Amino acid sequence: MKWFKNYKYKGLTLVFISILLTIFLSKYNLLNEGLFKLKDTPFLGSFIAGILYVSASTAVLGIFVILDLAKTISPIEIAIIAGLGAVVADFVLFLFFKGYLISEITPIYNKLGGRHLTRLMYHKYFRWSLPIVGAIIIASPIPDELGISLMGLTKIKNYQFITLSLILNITGIFVLILAFLLINPAPSP
Repeated sequence: MKWFKNYKYKGLTLVFISILLTIFLSKYNLLNEGLFKLKDTPFLGSFIAGILYVSASTAVLGIFVILDLAKTISPIEIAIIAGLGAVVADFVLFLFFKGYLISEITPIYNKLGGRHLTRLMYHKYFRWSLPIVGAIIIASPIPDELGISLMGLTKIKNYQFITLSLILNITGIFVLILAFLLINPAPSP
């Protein structure tokens, strides 16, 4: 394991392995069937659906589980619990991006001439938009990786990110559920 300790691209390798694992798991319905059985434990199901809601590889599955749970429990309860799950996943991604990925991607980025883009991103007229665009992406059903990476480029503190992510995810999930319920109202008994 000494070679792994000295290995330069641990974060990028982990991203690649997680993509391969997601592709592998998507070939089997076992994962999908198990997640839809979470309807029997709606609070745990909401939390896990919130975790799935943030990643590009699992967002669709997370949305389906959230919308399936919306048929049985209150939209506010789902939004709060799934929002907490989404914050946990967002914060792990935020720390991973800020810790590993930035240090691994920066040399590659610089070799490809990225300094020009960096100067543009930190221009006084463009710099203020990074957190706003990141926040919009986190609040939307679009997977959060891009929004998290934009916010990771700013000097946002961990507690600020957690607070903002919680508010945005709860709001985004609640709006998603309300839109679903307006389009697909529950049948009357």
